Amino acid sequence: MLQTFRTIFIRAGALAVLAAFVLQGGKVAIADDHENASAFAVVVSEGRVIPVGDDGMRIMGTVLGPFFVDAGYGPTDAGDLSCLANMAGNYSSGAISGEGSCVIVSGDSRLFGDWTCQGMLFVGCKGEFVITGGDGGFGGATGGGLMVSRTSDASAAVIADRAAGITQGRGIIFWDAFDVVLP
Repeated sequence: MLQTFRTIFIRAGALAVLAAFVLQGGKVAIADDHENASAFAVVVSEGRVIPVGDDGMRIMGTVLGPFFVDAGYGPTDAGDLSCLANMAGNYSSGAISGEGSCVIVSGDSRLFGDWTCQGMLFVGCKGEFVITGGDGGFGGATGGGLMVSRTSDASAAVIADRAAGITQGRGIIFWDAFDVVLP
């Protein structure tokens, strides 16, 4: 049975928790207490690819996987991450950008966040993750930080009319530091 983030961190000797997909500042903050923590999720992705002109594409999809937190004692399974993604890419330059929303579920608690990123196709996407709230043990949570997504296409199929394609992949999303502030 999954434990709440708060229980996991207390057992690890910390008073804090993380959240899904991202952060800057190197601290996890809960009720004015600060501890260092990093987080990552090993994910699978699935999406629809739609061409937008001769040189561009849009990808709408999902990213799902287990979520882990490390408060300095090694990674601990802290729940599950589920995200929706809306990405744009340019074939010539390789540039990508995107936005989305995530939920991290741990036991009976959920942590919600929105993200944006920029990067390069087949390399990764880096940007801000902003915690927008939570429920259960994460009620009223705020915070955020820097998120890096490194996912790759494991398979892609083009639909017969060439108007769209389906892509599936896997990868990792990580936060060197995750900042969660609880009231």
